[in-house]
Amino acid sequence: MKRFEGKVAFIAGGTTGIGLGIARAFVAERAHVVIVGRSRDKGEAALSELEAMGGDVRYISADVTDAADLERAVAQTVQKFGRLDCAINNAVNSRDNEDHLPTHEGSIESYDRFMSLLVRAVWVGMKYQLQQMMKQGSGTIVNTASVDALRCHSGGAGQAIYCAGKCAVIGLTRAVAKEYAKKGIRVNSLCPGGFDTPLMDELYVGKSPEEAEELTNWLNAQIPMGRLGNTPEAAAAVLWLCSDEASYVTGHNMVVSGGMD
Repeated sequence: MKRFEGKVAFIAGGTTGIGLGIARAFVAERAHVVIVGRSRDKGEAALSELEAMGGDVRYISADVTDAADLERAVAQTVQKFGRLDCAINNAVNSRDNEDHLPTHEGSIESYDRFMSLLVRAVWVGMKYQLQQMMKQGSGTIVNTASVDALRCHSGGAGQAIYCAGKCAVIGLTRAVAKEYAKKGIRVNSLCPGGFDTPLMDELYVGKSPEEAEELTNWLNAQIPMGRLGNTPEAAAAVLWLCSDEASYVTGHNMVVSGGMD
């Protein structure tokens, strides 16, 4: 029997990148899987792929920055499958050049947009996920942070808003983990480094082959293991955090970064 056979996994930001990798891993473990994302095209493409793997999967179109959308997505998940065992809050954004501006040149609108996605969406997601898990008396949550949340203590210049948001995710995770530690609910965070995902691909847009090779070499040089991670490596960490093998692990920030800090 697979570890998650019959379990229900809810993945916000599950239509691409690391989130889709997590969905693939849950499908392979025979879980019922719900993927949530704003782009219907990406959602339907991901759904087709996961169903081709034999998965019992649903796609819910929702904007995680909209509290009503998140509440509806969790409610539809429970309505369909009757419970919620594993929740992954993994929403990401396309790279925004404004995030790389010096702080004195940044806009209030950019700050609000980033914090709504990076922090508020995680808090709101947990709010509704925890309501169901409290009824069950069990459940696990994993929130995606970033190695940038760690690096900002010694660097991270030019990404102040992003670093602040991801630091907040770690803080939220630890505090909520303590609140629910005696309720049968575990809450942890994943701290990925550089991964080979469509988000990373955006860095290469418009670059010549020579510039692309130079960028690849530079990226690899930042990582002690000398390469980007692949999505199954991130997914394996998340599934372990959600599994009974991690039954005594809560409030933990798992760094999966090839040695970056």
